[in-house]
Amino acid sequence: MAEYEFGKKIYKQVLVDGKKMGKWVVLKEVEEFDENEYKIHHIFGDGREIWLENDAKGNPVHEIHNDGSEKWKEYDSEGLIVSLKDSSGFSETYKYQYDSDGKAIHKKASNGMESWIERDENGNAIHVKVVTELQEEIEIFNEYNEKNKRCHEKYIKNGSVIHEDFLEYNYEGRLVHKKRILKDKEVNFWLEFENHENGKIAKNFCYCGL
Repeated sequence: MAEYEFGKKIYKQVLVDGKKMGKWVVLKEVEEFDENEYKIHHIFGDGREIWLENDAKGNPVHEIHNDGSEKWKEYDSEGLIVSLKDSSGFSETYKYQYDSDGKAIHKKASNGMESWIERDENGNAIHVKVVTELQEEIEIFNEYNEKNKRCHEKYIKNGSVIHEDFLEYNYEGRLVHKKRILKDKEVNFWLEFENHENGKIAKNFCYCGL
């Protein structure tokens, strides 16, 4: 972790609305990936770290946190989580209903939480409604660009907009800028990458604007 200078003020050239401009930023998170581009390590600027073990499809099946806690996950053939447990004794299972294309349209957790997913003709989730185990209602509305990349998300809880995200990608289709609109402020995040020799992502750096 010492190799990364979290919180240090840096002036960088970043992408905003398709144009390069200078911004003061700080490093907030680093993700590290193996040569298959499966995430194996996640480091946060607040000191948290997570190490991940993946199955043959790249699904993270085991997490080890630097506070000593662990998590285990199991997946179905579509890559959706069907079982989650952790070292504290927490355990939960999930069941799904699918459409004719094999895409999940309903999820129910053993704790009572349910979600319903509406999809467009490309299979993208454009509306998700969640009723939590505490009977709170969450709605997520998504929009996608011409390459089927999510470019806008609106997150609503109990009728109030919590945040909106606007996402920007580079020519390779990699996310490079996320603008989050909160009730009283705007927060910007920029992502930079290092690659393995095979061209797969080796590291992903997330910077937050000042």
